[in-house]
This record gives sequence, C-alpha cells and structure tokens, in this order.
Amino acid sequence: LKGVSTDVILDARMLLADHISTCHATCYSLKHEVRGSRLPDNQELIALKPTVLELVEEPYESSKAAETNVRRLLEVLSCSKYFGKSAPGKYGSL
Repeated sequence: LKGVSTDVILDARMLLADHISTCHATCYSLKHEVRGSRLPDNQELIALKPTVLELVEEPYESSKAAETNVRRLLEVLSCSKYFGKSAPGKYGSL
C-alpha cells in the first residue's frame, strides 16, 4: 500500500480496511521490526525506518469487539457485487 509522508498508523488502517486482501481483518495490530508491536494510531509512518509493517491478527477482547467484527463483515458483503439474488428455486423462496 502506498501512502504519503504525512500519514499516520490510523491512515494505514483505513487503507487496509479498503484493500481487498486485508478488508477481512478487523482485530489486529501493526508491528514494526524496530518499534515492536501495537503501534499507536497517531504514530507517523515517516518516522518508521524501514517503513515495513506486519499485520498481526489478534483475538477479540470482548463480545462487543466480536460484534464489531460481524458488523464489518456484513458491510463488506453488502458492498460486494458477487452476492446477489439466489437462482430461482435453488434455495426455495427467500
């Protein structure tokens, strides 16, 4: 993912949420080889040398966090062009 020099971790998270290969991840931290894991959202990306981050998926800390994940998944599915009406008679009437 490409960003600009004024980007912070929160901007990277927004890019990851919109990218097709990472949009499924909703509970994760970003790890840097020098600064370690769980970088704060206000961390400037330009200050990270080298600018290579690793996405580390984490378990949900509460049922509220899991509910947020389900809502995000539903958002992703509702925006997808691959899910439409089922074929007539295939699954009965919906």
